[in-house]
Amino acid sequence: MPSNQQLLNRLHRKAAALTPELRNVYLTAYQAIRDALSPSEWAAAIQNGNVDALIQAVLSTSSLEAGPLA
Repeated sequence: MPSNQQLLNRLHRKAAALTPELRNVYLTAYQAIRDALSPSEWAAAIQNGNVDALIQAVLSTSSLEAGPLA
């Protein structure tokens, strides 16, 4: 079971491999999830390993709402 700190370290390693623009989008998605969940929901997401899936869902929803690329 990963801890919050282990999760943060992993997220920052993933973000470091991205371009600055994508890094900002990725970290913004993480923060949106973190802000939306209660402490107990956040703990459950970490324990169940669902944080990456939640981030992907936010990123997918954001890209769909943004519409096609110009």
